[in-house]
Amino acid sequence: MPERLSLAAIATCAVLAGAVFGGAYALAHDGPADPTPAPASPTAIRLEDEPIGALHRVSPLPALIVPPPRPTPAEPAPVIESSPSVVPAATPPPAATPPPAPTPAPAPKPKPPAKKPLTFDDSG
Repeated sequence: MPERLSLAAIATCAVLAGAVFGGAYALAHDGPADPTPAPASPTAIRLEDEPIGALHRVSPLPALIVPPPRPTPAEPAPVIESSPSVVPAATPPPAATPPPAPTPAPAPKPKPPAKKPLTFDDSG
């Protein structure tokens, strides 16, 4: 017999051991294991023997303020057209106004004197 076992021999032993253990487990427990039961539905949360849905709101919203409907617009009063006034053609046209005189250009502003830089003297 060789000193080392082959990989196939080790795999065969593992399969046989699993089959023997599985058979012994099935005989001891009288058949396959039962499936796990379905989780139960959660119970309703209750505060002082009242379900949460029955609790009243602390600050209810005020009633909505709805403006009244607008009144229907009144029919406009009929416009009475008057005949256009006739201007006599003998009136002279208005006199032409002379063009305005040109304004002189503003003089350039003088530059303000340069400010001295602000320094801090902390000697004391």
